[in-house]
Amino acid sequence: MEKRTERQNIHEIIERLTAQFPLVTRSRVDHVIELEYVKLNGRPVLQYVSNLVEHAAKARLARVAVVNVAA
Repeated sequence: MEKRTERQNIHEIIERLTAQFPLVTRSRVDHVIELEYVKLNGRPVLQYVSNLVEHAAKARLARVAVVNVAA
């Protein structure tokens, strides 16, 4: 089985969250994921970085989506 790279995992997260938050632009999803990635990259939880990035980005995008719907 081929080992996936961290960038491949991040790309899949972008795709999933873009589909999950259709009212949020792709560039905003990219930006949020990059913010979360920078916060976690280099930490001792390296094997979990993509999972933690997805979780934090999903929470942040949910807040953005609520604001967009309310506007």
